[in-house]
Amino acid sequence: MNPLESKHIAPLHKALGELGQILSQNLCASLRDSKDSAISQGLCKSFSALNAQVCYDETLGVEIASVAFDWELDSAALALYTQLITSFASTPDSALQQSSIRAELDAVIVPRDSSAQSPSLKSPSPESSLSNSLPQSTPQSAPRLLDLLALLALRLKGWRKGPFTLKSPTRTLHIDSEWQSQIKWNLLAPHFMACVRDLTPGGKALRIADVGCNNGFYMLAMHAMLQTHFTASNAPESNSGAHYEIIGFDPSALFFCQFSLLQQLTRAPLRYELLGVQDLIAYTNTKAAKFDVLFCLGVLYHRSDVFATLKSLAQSLHKNGVAFIDTLIFDPANLLSKGSTPESSALPQPLRELDLVLSVRGSYAKMSNVYFLPTLRALEGWCERCGFVDMELLAIMPTTTQEQRKTRWIDSLSLESFLDPDDESKTIEGYPAPKRAYIKIRRA
Repeated sequence: MNPLESKHIAPLHKALGELGQILSQNLCASLRDSKDSAISQGLCKSFSALNAQVCYDETLGVEIASVAFDWELDSAALALYTQLITSFASTPDSALQQSSIRAELDAVIVPRDSSAQSPSLKSPSPESSLSNSLPQSTPQSAPRLLDLLALLALRLKGWRKGPFTLKSPTRTLHIDSEWQSQIKWNLLAPHFMACVRDLTPGGKALRIADVGCNNGFYMLAMHAMLQTHFTASNAPESNSGAHYEIIGFDPSALFFCQFSLLQQLTRAPLRYELLGVQDLIAYTNTKAAKFDVLFCLGVLYHRSDVFATLKSLAQSLHKNGVAFIDTLIFDPANLLSKGSTPESSALPQPLRELDLVLSVRGSYAKMSNVYFLPTLRALEGWCERCGFVDMELLAIMPTTTQEQRKTRWIDSLSLESFLDPDDESKTIEGYPAPKRAYIKIRRA
């Protein structure tokens, strides 16, 4: 069965399709009713891309900004807006229902500080006829495009990766995801950009894969940085007309729908395949094209077949291609009793030199799909056996409740509920608390 046809996902996927039609057909009342036909026609031509600007901020994550987010909805968009409100129905009282939804929208969409407004997003001058169609942001105003996008985003919970911020000239929608993924990307980005400078092949586009891409946060972050890089460097375009190609792989239909919402706003040169890491080799063989750079973040410990997974990653890369991997690791020093020091309770030397792996019995931090946590030595050995060389340790970082926590954008529990309430150095099951290694490796 097509995962997009499941009972939960199918109506969301249908709504996204309707949004795409609304955007592509220029059905916004603010353009349709513009008195200046030259302005109207010019904006209609670019409306399918919403004139959206995508950038990456080290604190706020991925930002998407567009004047169009302030446009008033037309009849088709209003019908979709009403449909989404109905889908939230928790009471037969329509007045109470609409009041509840409005309160939710007011909680996630906030007015922008005009003094901090981006110059490129300032509303047109009073002399411009288009300025008459831009709304005054008040709770009583008619629904705008940003309200419709917020409703869709709320229906697409839970948002694991992010954050994402959608900005209009007057208001901001901040999708505060469970994971503050910018923390991880800030660590990896300098190494990635160094790879881009070293690997950019002459005459063809740089091919990049994000395996386990979730909703595409890292793909959009890459796109924003690469766009800036290639624009600044004045690099000639490849034979295909593009500097890079980014393809994400993830079998989750919900994450695909989250990505589709953002992609319809940005029209970024990204592709999303509803495939898992086990499908990589078949995919690259079918396309007769391997990757120059590959990301596999937070996936390896979810795989019971770690060797098959690593071999799949290696065989999907060109020779000397680079992979960035982060995975939970096991540090035997964490087995020392609480309060002890390495000097007083040092592990025996032979034990420290072994390639040890923690085999999870039932669940780890309430995740039943976590299987093996290697030591760094074991991880390096895994990689070497599967076709990688030159493992470089970029960082070891504990996962904290500042990086992963519960927000209004997820309905499930988060890290604070997965740790021992009396000892945050342990999971609820008694294992050492999550600690991640970030590595860069090269295909032999």
